[in-house]
Amino acid sequence: MHMTIRVITYAGTVEDGHKEAIGILQSLCENQYPFDYYNVGNTIKANSEDGKKLIENGMDRTWRDFEADMKSIREMLSIMSDEDIFKERLQPNAPKPQHFMPSLARHYFHSAGQYKGSQVWLYDPEGEGIRDRVHLANVLHKWSNQYKGKSNPYKDMKIWVTPSDVHY
Repeated sequence: MHMTIRVITYAGTVEDGHKEAIGILQSLCENQYPFDYYNVGNTIKANSEDGKKLIENGMDRTWRDFEADMKSIREMLSIMSDEDIFKERLQPNAPKPQHFMPSLARHYFHSAGQYKGSQVWLYDPEGEGIRDRVHLANVLHKWSNQYKGKSNPYKDMKIWVTPSDVHY
């Protein structure tokens, strides 16, 4: 399956931002985990109109996937025992599930908890998945909260975003 992730990088030039993104993408495809391969798109400024849209769309998709997994988990927990979840089977007399497949019971927990992979649509300059808005804000503010009273090594760098079609 394919998805378009976004990699946020810090660099002085668009070329360097693009190279940084490629390095992150290569690490995300190392040993084909969490992704098999990638096709990199054009790097653009994160604060441009298109850059903001890419980032916001990535965060929205991460939330949407998490929310769907949590809906499945909540329904699953209401009709399945721990043993049923462990065995990924539904009791014959259990209500028919609407939002999940019993054979994927453990998968929903895994998906909701992913730090990288098919449920995470944004990545930071370290190649870590951005799973919430606090992490995103820290990345977009160049981790300024960690450098109070200290020299921030990212201070003079621009913020770039690079979309990439990945296969998983």
